[in-house]
Amino acid sequence: MKKATILFLLLVFSTVFAQRRVSEEAKMFNQTKDNVFTVFGNEHGSGFLFDKINGLILTNEHVISNSQNISVQIDDNQRINAKLIEKDKRKDLAVLAIHPDFVKNLEGLLIAVASDTMIYVGERVIAIGSPLNQTRTLTSGIVSNIERETIISDVNINPGNSGGPLINMIGQVVGINTFGDFSSVGPGLSGSVIITEANEIISNAVAAVSQRNLTLSKKLLPIMPKDRFPLDALETAALNEFHDKDYQLKAGKFKITFITPPYQYNAQKAKSLRMASKREGAISGSDESEEVFSDLKNWTSSVGQFKPVVSILIEPTTGETSASATANACGAAAAGYAGTSYYGHHTYEFKSDVENFTLKRDGKVIEPIINSFQYITLDFKSAGYYGSYSGEDLAQAGYFVYPIDAFLPTGGSFPEFSFDVVNHMDNQTITHLIPENSIYKINADFEPYTNDNTGSLAYKKPSGGDGGLVCVLLLLGGLFLMAAGA
Repeated sequence: MKKATILFLLLVFSTVFAQRRVSEEAKMFNQTKDNVFTVFGNEHGSGFLFDKINGLILTNEHVISNSQNISVQIDDNQRINAKLIEKDKRKDLAVLAIHPDFVKNLEGLLIAVASDTMIYVGERVIAIGSPLNQTRTLTSGIVSNIERETIISDVNINPGNSGGPLINMIGQVVGINTFGDFSSVGPGLSGSVIITEANEIISNAVAAVSQRNLTLSKKLLPIMPKDRFPLDALETAALNEFHDKDYQLKAGKFKITFITPPYQYNAQKAKSLRMASKREGAISGSDESEEVFSDLKNWTSSVGQFKPVVSILIEPTTGETSASATANACGAAAAGYAGTSYYGHHTYEFKSDVENFTLKRDGKVIEPIINSFQYITLDFKSAGYYGSYSGEDLAQAGYFVYPIDAFLPTGGSFPEFSFDVVNHMDNQTITHLIPENSIYKINADFEPYTNDNTGSLAYKKPSGGDGGLVCVLLLLGGLFLMAAGA
């Protein structure tokens, strides 16, 4: 009887383990994933190593288009600067180079050779990339159609997947994931540039690096923290009083806003709390405040929320154009002299355009986690009793993210913080000191995370009224979405 029982249990366990087999897609993912990286430009996307000797990475051109600074994160601990070697805007392809020492233990992905059997409809493929707020994710699907320049498949591709490899089941890269063809109904399809389109740019890049004396950086750059800001501290922050003067300042023709998780969360929840308070007073026994904080979940760090970082938004200021101001001044003077009323036509424009931004600590440049430049528009028309007002202009704003470690005190005291902003309109650089009280407040906001109260002890509450972060958050939201993925 005992022997029969043992045989029965062995049969059950062997059946269970036989049923749980690792899929071919999973095997291929584990075989190739270490060669797929996250690429940062003005946006972020993906890329993959194809030449370990020269440290060459293939990605989409639109991932790094017009980016002043390009970097590549090769794993959870290493992000380094990259150089653009070749690009082809029409094919939407680019080749980057990083220092080969960082990839010496990798093999690089195998590029499929052009042939009639390189890829076929119905074949299973996988896509690896860094979509949205994720890194090195796997999606799989079937090739739906093959065109001369692209492969259409039902692989799930999201913003941030751009530049990642489309890999067949024998480990060959057959495409570069590039775009989605979506509609309001159904999951849509994904498009990948067929790998043969990259043959020319790959050959040119290999030849270029062999002819140039490239200087590639080995300096490690800061990485976005994996953890999140304490949720209890955010709930407390929503109930506290914040002063915009601590976070916003004007430097020449630029407006600078420092954003911490407590400051941002307070601005987002202020109106909701006021409304909840009114409803609780009207309905006995209700607890609307619980609903206000329903977004404070432990899993939020997995979707990029509440990261313990300091964000800086650099915006160009606006004002009336010189021609408009002159014409309206003359018109108003003439009307006043004649004793008649004057109806003005006022035209507004951006007074600056962000070319570059650098944050410094005691004169030394602080490397950002994210450095993104995005175009914003001025587009409005309105009319009133005394005149019409309009604006139609385009300028660049900057969005930078820094680790809180860069703002912490040393030996119980704070160093001097400053920044440089370059105006694209006149190529002039504005250097501005950051008020000490702003640095104190930034550190005070992070006390629940850093357990350092030096900023809280030094901070002095400013006098005067505040308001206006909501508009900043609207602009920040747009910039963040654009920076979040290609």
